[in-house]
Amino acid sequence: FTPFPHDATLKHPRSANHGVLWLSPKGELWYFYTVSMYYFDGRGALFATVCNNADSSAPTWSEPIHLGAGICSGKPVIHPGNGNWILPVSIWGRDLINYEGRRWVMSAQKGHKWVSPYADEYKEYDSKRGSGVYVSKDEGASWSAHLGAVKTPGAVAERYPNPTLYVNQKGGITMVTRSANTAYSHASWSTDGLSWSANAWKFLPAPDQNLLFTN
Repeated sequence: FTPFPHDATLKHPRSANHGVLWLSPKGELWYFYTVSMYYFDGRGALFATVCNNADSSAPTWSEPIHLGAGICSGKPVIHPGNGNWILPVSIWGRDLINYEGRRWVMSAQKGHKWVSPYADEYKEYDSKRGSGVYVSKDEGASWSAHLGAVKTPGAVAERYPNPTLYVNQKGGITMVTRSANTAYSHASWSTDGLSWSANAWKFLPAPDQNLLFTN
């Protein structure tokens, strides 16, 4: 399969990044990834492709499946109560669109006071920036978006909210979201994977990576 890399017919450079592999209980190998103009265009398009013969010497992959907007940063978890597949996603803050002065920018973005042509685009997602999930109730046959479902603190949502999920000891789901260039991570929990706590925030000193902890 092709993860939609850049080609010469496009007006602006395109990237495919944030790939996540996950082996489902059905034995399918899922690959989730995000496609964006430049490194981040303010939205990101989340795709998945599935391999049913991952142990083969010549594995084959499905055509890419477009799930919707967002960036995937962690593997799905299976809710212990209802069996739903829950995939952590986020939509980064608007100030990440230009990336001026950051070491990982694409070569096309390097230059004094470079301004992205997408700097004012995708404002319809502004209310959904931060952490959220995609949920499948039919083992991956379809997915529903719950973008911005987690009430991510502004200090995290405005940067790079990259959430991770795990099944907690209470039988629910805990999400830990870290944000680059800030000093905190944020945690929230859910009993069903659809609605998330607004009063269980835990601010933790954090490095530039996801933290996992038990509760």
